[in-house]
Amino acid sequence: MATQTKKKPTFWENPGDYGIAIDVAASNTITVGQVVTNSVGTLIESIEDPANIAGIAETSGAGDSSESVHIKTVVKDTVLRINVYHATPGSAVTARSQLGSRFGGIVDPSDSDILMLDLADTGNAVFLIVGFVADYDNNEAIGDIYGNVLVKVLNAFRVF
Repeated sequence: MATQTKKKPTFWENPGDYGIAIDVAASNTITVGQVVTNSVGTLIESIEDPANIAGIAETSGAGDSSESVHIKTVVKDTVLRINVYHATPGSAVTARSQLGSRFGGIVDPSDSDILMLDLADTGNAVFLIVGFVADYDNNEAIGDIYGNVLVKVLNAFRVF
């Protein structure tokens, strides 16, 4: 069992591949690769169990300077690659039994730019596990700590 490097979520499949520019909310700074959510027509960085997921930032920007950020939108058939998380690292592992399960999201306590799938949170289901990166990448294996899963964002948590 290996320990995978925690990374910002990325697109695995994005059939819509829509890109749009949206203003950043005041007092927020968005960095490239961050999952962003919609807040009254402006973007904010992801929070734990995010509602209104808009997409992933392709450019950076700050709300204090009235900047817009270009994002790739998350749509119905979008599949994201995302690390799993658990407060106990030994429990932050991928398992075949997780396929089809729904979990909440959590911001990595050691890096606020990284949104992860929270294996301990089944009450605030944001993500549906639809596959495992280990099935496509020989550098990963089922059972890896902070392993990567493939997820869809459930309808109630997407903007588009």
